[in-house]
Amino acid sequence: MELDPTGHCHYEGIPHALYFTFQIFQTPTKIAFVHENMHAWRIVYLTGDHPKDYSAWMGDSRGRWEGNTLVVDVTNNSDKSVFDMAGHFHSDQLRVVERYTLQDANTLIWEATLTDPKVFTRPVKMRFPLVRAPKDFAIMESGCFEDERDQAHLKGAALPANHYNEEHEKEKK
Repeated sequence: MELDPTGHCHYEGIPHALYFTFQIFQTPTKIAFVHENMHAWRIVYLTGDHPKDYSAWMGDSRGRWEGNTLVVDVTNNSDKSVFDMAGHFHSDQLRVVERYTLQDANTLIWEATLTDPKVFTRPVKMRFPLVRAPKDFAIMESGCFEDERDQAHLKGAALPANHYNEEHEKEKK
């Protein structure tokens, strides 16, 4: 649990953030992904290049249209984010190329190729459908204690109450 950045109120990174509910907003020059979990958000810029000397939890996203498919190149990823709650890691050299293709009125097909020369021996490919929520669905606020650094209590919260209390009492002595 201590390896998952969401346990410390940090963003998940890409593709981890896509495991949770999100909403998409589009303008002619940008596409915003607003995630329910961790108040995470990311902007996909449809113009410009990746900045130099930049690193972020959600990386830097630059997109383009290929027909009806949005292709997003994500670089400048912080090596502190992880792929999942199990803590599968990547380096700061991670590059994710995502493809969002509208399959029907309610389904986007998400495909990604992940390359990381410091961690993978070859590219990793992922694919899954993203299904539109019902019209009455609302993105909820995901509460988190900002700047959470209390790992001892975070780990203890996953244990049975009596075990946690026994360990806590030992620490106090």
